[in-house]
Amino acid sequence: MFHGLRWLRRVRPDVAYCFMWWSYVLFVPIAKLLRVPVVATCRQSLSDTEGARRWLRWLHLLVDRLADVVVCVSEAAGEDAVRNVGTPARKVAVIPNGVVLPPVPPAAPNRSSVRIACIANLHPYKGHAVLLDAFAASRERLGPGRLHLDLVGSGVEGPRLERQAERLGLDGDVSFLGTVDDVEERIGASAFTVLPSISEGNPLSVMESMALGRPVVATEVGGVPELLGDGGGVMVPASDAGALADAICDLADDPGRRAELGAQARAIAERRFSIEAIADRTLARFRRVAAAKGRRIPFGEGERIGA
Repeated sequence: MFHGLRWLRRVRPDVAYCFMWWSYVLFVPIAKLLRVPVVATCRQSLSDTEGARRWLRWLHLLVDRLADVVVCVSEAAGEDAVRNVGTPARKVAVIPNGVVLPPVPPAAPNRSSVRIACIANLHPYKGHAVLLDAFAASRERLGPGRLHLDLVGSGVEGPRLERQAERLGLDGDVSFLGTVDDVEERIGASAFTVLPSISEGNPLSVMESMALGRPVVATEVGGVPELLGDGGGVMVPASDAGALADAICDLADDPGRRAELGAQARAIAERRFSIEAIADRTLARFRRVAAAKGRRIPFGEGERIGA
């Protein structure tokens, strides 16, 4: 904390933009104390995923009331912040995450076995247990050797999920890859990706898949409809293994449909989620906040933008 205080005093940024739990709990009060012109926080998830930290929700509210702007990564996250946390609606700015768009999406893999990737840490609200049940049903319908599932991510659910996969007889068809450095390569090597979450703010894995031209099967929760509502994938109800299995089988059996949805996904990502477009929206909001205080923050090349 004291290191952060010294750093802010030395750098004197125009903006303190704080992400994740401890950064905004600690740095927002410090930045306000040091009179940083624009102090912003970012809400990436919904309050129902807070788990053991739920009792600290009053700290969320305190920090949001101190901040000048609360960036929420989806309409769902913004509504949740106002309704369930008490964030002042006037401070909410809905701006999604941005993703890096490769100049050319990788070619779809051409193999007899359809490879599926799930990019999500192994936490209860991510819904992996439902996915394994759905995958087992899909494999039974399509036959042995037709599907392979890569689970990319780590977390407390790992041992339990491995036991479930063993119990379902999925050992050879499901790979638990843990945390990897080559997420883009894993997505590119897949025919499509799956996200079976019970709750989501604005899932980066869906956006990364879209940027790489891969269709997504995801549950219709939180901010997911804001990503896939115009195409690029298939949405199913949360915690419904049967519906998830149907969607997996339909895409696995139809390469033409996968290509169509993948092209839609890439076009949507280019239009709405490029890093440049999201940066422009974010900086425009910060300028408006600064202007309301009688401050000018040009953010030109070589000028200061901090935290």
